Amino acid sequence: MNVEKQVIDSVNASIKINLVKADYQEKVEKTLKTYRQKANVPGFRPGMVPMGLIRKMYGKAVLAEEINKIVSETLYNYIKENELNILGEPLPNEQQAPMDFNTLEDFEFVFDLALAPELDFTITKKDSIPYYKIEVNDDMLEKQIKSLASRGGNYEKVEEAQEGDTIKGVLNEIPDEGQNNSEDLVSVEEAIILPSYFKSEDEKAKMTGV
Repeated sequence: MNVEKQVIDSVNASIKINLVKADYQEKVEKTLKTYRQKANVPGFRPGMVPMGLIRKMYGKAVLAEEINKIVSETLYNYIKENELNILGEPLPNEQQAPMDFNTLEDFEFVFDLALAPELDFTITKKDSIPYYKIEVNDDMLEKQIKSLASRGGNYEKVEEAQEGDTIKGVLNEIPDEGQNNSEDLVSVEEAIILPSYFKSEDEKAKMTGV
């Protein structure tokens, strides 16, 4: 793995991260083995699904996930270790080509950083800073309480899912008409679905009351 910083000007920089197969292969194989132990595939006992089938079903998704984890961890560790004072979050470079996880083994990621400018000023007794007193009403409190409760909540078994719920369960792919090869169907045991993020209102409505 290689990490390189390029200073563009006093307030802009970029970080380039290069990965080779050796950087991620071990993590990918470990995750696929975990999938194999948990996979629920018709015709096979748990833990006995052929690794080739697991690789076919989940390989590219696992590869993308593990690479993203490595890149994210590497990026933020570099920023922390080098004490880079940045504004906002690192953003993928707009000119970076989409990653082809089907054919590539080596990957290059480029992130743009906004650097906080060096400020040199002096505050005297003549300077004044406005002080704002924020009035918090009951409606604002109620919204914040609901938001905190939602983020810190636990999963509970219910009779029917309501609008805004997060749904967790077994997700099985339904075969198309005339499709007989069940080995190609995807099954995820601990799937998490957030219908509130669905773009289609019709699809969102289907998840209410399940």
